Amino acid sequence: MATSSASSSKAEPSCPTVPSTRALTGHYRAGKNLYSVYKGSRGVVLNTPTPQEAQCPQPVARNPDFRRPTYITPRMPYHVFIPKYNPWHGPLLGVLDYTFENLPIVQYGEVWSLDRDIVQGWRDFEDCLRSVGRELPWLTSKPFPQQIEPWFIPGRSHYSLYYRTEKGARSAVWRCRKNFLPLFGCVSMGLWFMAHEEAEEAEAALGIASDRRPEQPPEKQIPWRQALTEKLNILPSWIDALETSGANDWQIPRVGALIDLRSDEVLRSAERTHLEWLIYSILKSGAPIPLYFNWGPIPTSISISYATPQYLQLLNLVPDSRQIDQLAGLHGDVAFSPLTRHENGFQPARSTAPPVPASAAAKADFYIPHDRRLPPARSRAAPVPSHAAAKTQFFIPRDGKDTRLDFPPGDREDMRLDLPPDDREDILLAFPLSTPAAVKGTASVWRVIFARREQENDRQSAKESPQDKTARMQRVDNAKRGQAPGKKGARVYVWAKEETDNGFYIRRPGGRNNYQSLFENYPPSQRRYDSFHDEWDLCSAFGDDGDDGPNDQDMDFDDDGVDDYGYLEANADRPVVDDAPSALPLVNVRPASERDLQRIYLEFGSGAQDDRPLYQPIAGDLNTALYKRFGFLMGQSRRTPSRTVEMSVVASLVGLQDINANFVNVMATFFGQCLEAKNSDDLDEALFDLHHRDRSPLFKPWPFVIRRENLTNTLDQSTNVYYVICDNDSASCMGSETLLLQQAADVVEIIRQGWGPRVKDIAKNLLMRGIPFRIAVMDSIELMRPSQVPSQVAVPGQHRRAVNVNSGLGFRPENCFIPAGVA
Repeated sequence: MATSSASSSKAEPSCPTVPSTRALTGHYRAGKNLYSVYKGSRGVVLNTPTPQEAQCPQPVARNPDFRRPTYITPRMPYHVFIPKYNPWHGPLLGVLDYTFENLPIVQYGEVWSLDRDIVQGWRDFEDCLRSVGRELPWLTSKPFPQQIEPWFIPGRSHYSLYYRTEKGARSAVWRCRKNFLPLFGCVSMGLWFMAHEEAEEAEAALGIASDRRPEQPPEKQIPWRQALTEKLNILPSWIDALETSGANDWQIPRVGALIDLRSDEVLRSAERTHLEWLIYSILKSGAPIPLYFNWGPIPTSISISYATPQYLQLLNLVPDSRQIDQLAGLHGDVAFSPLTRHENGFQPARSTAPPVPASAAAKADFYIPHDRRLPPARSRAAPVPSHAAAKTQFFIPRDGKDTRLDFPPGDREDMRLDLPPDDREDILLAFPLSTPAAVKGTASVWRVIFARREQENDRQSAKESPQDKTARMQRVDNAKRGQAPGKKGARVYVWAKEETDNGFYIRRPGGRNNYQSLFENYPPSQRRYDSFHDEWDLCSAFGDDGDDGPNDQDMDFDDDGVDDYGYLEANADRPVVDDAPSALPLVNVRPASERDLQRIYLEFGSGAQDDRPLYQPIAGDLNTALYKRFGFLMGQSRRTPSRTVEMSVVASLVGLQDINANFVNVMATFFGQCLEAKNSDDLDEALFDLHHRDRSPLFKPWPFVIRRENLTNTLDQSTNVYYVICDNDSASCMGSETLLLQQAADVVEIIRQGWGPRVKDIAKNLLMRGIPFRIAVMDSIELMRPSQVPSQVAVPGQHRRAVNVNSGLGFRPENCFIPAGVA
């Protein structure tokens, strides 16, 4: 099995000075070599590979490993931005959301292949990613390695071909899926450049000095989204979807890179300048992108014998003679000296004096960005300082008493989460807890806790019926997908660290409305699922063992030992892709982006087919129809309105001309009361059912979410009230399964008729009856405009949320709305 870190291939060396924190920043000695690290992992620090051991994967590699940091080159700097964990989630990136076992391999006659519809989806997704990834760097004013080579092309591995065996097809397609990771990194690097471009524009609007080069003034420049759209003929809605995906989320941990400061590519002036801005911007951003700098053998003199990159001098990341002597004198195979962040750079953790700004800042030959710390897309706190002495402990409320378990400092983060109370979920664990003394000093206390739960589950398994086991295994299969549970799914608990210095972790319910964001905040390695109790436990300390979790299986299958790949068959739909990639970028990906958006937004729900007729006559039973439509009860009214409606009006409202006279008289009274009513209490209980909560469908559980929002037209600034309807499992209202209605009567009609359970079923009934509605496709970033420029702008995201109606589906600018009063 391939590994996700360099630490698993070697025995752990002697390292008494290397702390067990998640993100290490400092200088360290490994053997006789000197290194510096920024937000690095302990496993890589303990087993730092040489340039020969961790060369950048080549496009010709049969089964490259993209989950380990390699030495960066100007040709492939985008490897820095490859995500550490499985990124294939969400509307756009979810096209690759498969495991090795559930890849849709289909038999066609005597051969096997990936399902042809899936092939087309992957092909469109690849074409769009390749084109956008190639063009984005060229739209920036920042220096970048112009010899960049994004030649990891998944199509070269032939995921569209046919194979003689099912095993051969599955293995080949799985290798292709891995090759999408460099494309992800390439596009993410381009968005990184664009984020800083937009930050400069915002700072210029505030009068803040810009980092833009003088020879490239900001005026008369085409916005990058417009330029990209015109160059590639790609739909703006596809770019919107890309910006809302994980490729533009700078809080997602990345693989990072190692940098050999002695290599020819780094020492040459042109290549060094092109890489310096990129590396410097990462160091200044605070993003979880680890960087490891290889200084070579520990110098015997006070200064290093070759040119030091200016970005390291500017940030005081160059080890001085005192730090070098300290590292040389420490015991162990690996010795570590931590650094702490300061506004002027970095300084030794034990130093009390602030660092002095480097003199090189005045004569840097590359332009310096301001200190822009990227605002998190999802709130995460900074890692625990490496010198923190307090032990971390778990705290579980049980039987009204505080049970606290010691948890020594480990590979963890200090999570500060504001968790509102939810629907009174039980927070007790179904296994006995040890006393603090029983586990004091244990390095893996959470393993002990979950081992006891596993023992309890084993006892339950022995008593499990076949039906219960089948249902539980179904839950296990669903959990392997790694998606957040819906409103009626599994419960989610978060182990959150207390805001005190005692280091305790408290298990709290996550809150039903927070499940999606919590699953995005915690990577797969920090989630634990219990199928017996149908519960998820989330904690940053769970990642200590390096496990990537059940749904991150990119490294769980190493096919180097598999020799049954089948034989390629002639393709009926596409010729074999040439191994030599074209040097020209794709210039027209509009058809591919259109099909990709259709895949995202026109697959209107994925539930089972409904065998009921699409249209049910509303007047099949007049009493029931009137009750469902109006809440009307055929009773004797004790209240006579001052005026009643005419018979023609009653017939029009009911939808029938031939109505019994008794009905007409009573309904005329009912509608007259409705005209005069100020609230529901003004309606006669004998005619109106809202007073009878036990009988009204309005007070039954609804299978969908309904909100009421004020939405403003971005063109004429007119404001209207919309009722927003979406499925329970997509309550964020991102995607096509969201309806907008303007009439409250239409919402009441949906509820009374019992249309559903999915939003797509509601839409079918609305269409058949001619009831107007809108489909909210997605939040449009292209149309977002900030109400005011924040004082510290770093990346896109701090804008007003917009609802882009029909984006990409007959898009019209007049259908674009922003919630009123939302900043």
